[in-house]
Amino acid sequence: MAAYRFSNLTSAVADHRSPLRRYLDDHFPHVRPVQHAYREPPRRLLVPGGPSDPAAIGAAYDLGVRFVLDPTHSPSIALYGFVTEPRLLAVVDAVVSRAQSAAAHQDDGQARDDLARACWALAWCTDVYRSGGIRPESPLAPLLATGTFTPDALLRLAQPDALRQLDELARLSRQHLLPQLGRPVALGPTFEASALCAADADLIAGRLLVDLKTRLGPKDKETGRRSDRLRTVDLYQLVAYVLFDRHDRFAVDSVGIYSARYATLITWPLQQLLDDLADQPVDLPRARAQVWRLLGGAG
Repeated sequence: MAAYRFSNLTSAVADHRSPLRRYLDDHFPHVRPVQHAYREPPRRLLVPGGPSDPAAIGAAYDLGVRFVLDPTHSPSIALYGFVTEPRLLAVVDAVVSRAQSAAAHQDDGQARDDLARACWALAWCTDVYRSGGIRPESPLAPLLATGTFTPDALLRLAQPDALRQLDELARLSRQHLLPQLGRPVALGPTFEASALCAADADLIAGRLLVDLKTRLGPKDKETGRRSDRLRTVDLYQLVAYVLFDRHDRFAVDSVGIYSARYATLITWPLQQLLDDLADQPVDLPRARAQVWRLLGGAG
């Protein structure tokens, strides 16, 4: 049987056949008590969805948080899909510059709107790399077809619904997320094992690793109300990030999820979370070594 080919952490955690997912299932199976505690107390959905692509909303929101935390941030992944097209690459780079400039003036309403527009455009540019090209449903497709792929055209892509969601999510972040983040902040950090299975976390603030989520949550069939839920794959992804940090470069001692639509940051002491999931004390260095070898690492 051919060896499993690891592409990226998200896929490996979601795939029940992958050696990584089997390892997590075997060693950290007690997820239900953590999921139950996450739901208490019940939280109200503060930012409803809309017709805008939810994946693009999530990507744009993530970019916005990064720019606010560091206005000099340059999201390389938004540029990767255009490296073979210098003219297009220059256009995307110009949008990055507009985002950086807007992020440096967050007390100004027009700057916040400009940042949201830039992040929406860059989210779709990021999709080019992740999808291996421009998908037919991408709003970038007609711009390329008509030769109107310009910075201004990219900044006009965001429709009112997308701007509404991004504005509300950003406002809540300023109140409920950013004040809780320590320093220094690492944006999009990768780990030693990322060389074996692509993985980059959203951010590490101080010694807290945070994953940003913009999911709406499941809808109750009787009431129609949505509720915040912690999926097993999201929990395992947090654990995997820590296990991928083979030699503890980031010295993470707690992990958390910021549920953006519910404006809630839930954190766990790392060792306690691992022990609870395993229902026994976890030797973290040993677990990291096991995952390194499982991914195909030598030594």
